[in-house]
Amino acid sequence: MITIATATAALSPPLNLRHATELRDRGYTVIPDAGISADLVKDARFAVASEFSRLLDNLEELGIDPVESSYAFKELDKRHANRWSVRPTQAESAWTRLVDSAVAAASPVVETLHAELPPSADDGLLPEFTSPMARSVLGGASRLLPSTPKVDQIGAIVSRPGAGPQRFHADAGDTHLQLARLSPRHRLFNVFCPLVDLEEGGDGTMLWPASHLERKRLEYDVYCADTCRSYLLERDERAMAEMAVPACPAGGLLIFDFRLQHRGMPNTSGRERAIAHAVLATGGAFDKLGADASPSLIDAVDALSDDPATRRKQREVVAQQQVESWKLQKANSAA
Repeated sequence: MITIATATAALSPPLNLRHATELRDRGYTVIPDAGISADLVKDARFAVASEFSRLLDNLEELGIDPVESSYAFKELDKRHANRWSVRPTQAESAWTRLVDSAVAAASPVVETLHAELPPSADDGLLPEFTSPMARSVLGGASRLLPSTPKVDQIGAIVSRPGAGPQRFHADAGDTHLQLARLSPRHRLFNVFCPLVDLEEGGDGTMLWPASHLERKRLEYDVYCADTCRSYLLERDERAMAEMAVPACPAGGLLIFDFRLQHRGMPNTSGRERAIAHAVLATGGAFDKLGADASPSLIDAVDALSDDPATRRKQREVVAQQQVESWKLQKANSAA
């Protein structure tokens, strides 16, 4: 876990409560003004772009096509065309300072969610399937778990012009869903801080409100089973009518539950879209994304030999290593 920096600006308690209520009921909330300065946003955008460009150069040194290939390194991975996940290689930069400020603003909202609000009646162990005694015992046990959020990971998502829409997905895997059902404190939250302005209905993140709730997921699963096995959310006019693509200015925050169905929107603009982010964890949850277990891109480049034959062999080994690393990334999920 990463240490959370001291807050430079804090929301008022009533605002924290409002955002916490939205996070509980809708699964997401937007904080347009998180107290992050325009200068820091500008510097962080430059830091992300510089790091991203340098890592792409590193890929080419290894003989890996940075645009066409799929790969999963500790510092950088690419899972979709023109869309990358980047992680900082420096302990301190404008990028990490911005994420620290974002976490400092988001953490009180998460703490308020756990400390001041009862769990949603539509989430967790639903009363029609669980006895009152079981709910009481598990609820009491959950309150013993830590409610103070810890930073599980930080990074940035970079989408170049031409990036297509993602498939709808939840970042939570089956293990996390099962544990979150038992404990309202076992939670993971994405904290997105866009480094460019995102307009409502534009090229930000599409969210399905309340899809993190157990009742909503149950209703959706039953509905899918009654329709067709090849069912896709994109084909459900009813669900698509509920979707939201909230506006968020550069330096604002979008916080959403790991269980929420969402997708990155296509980048049809002429600018590179960079979103700095952190994952906040409570109640012992953690994200098993596997980035730390992936091989280091920088180390692989540093290890390259000056001898052409040896260098060629090293590149072949890295290419095979990336096949396994990519499989690990796809297999892992949040717990």
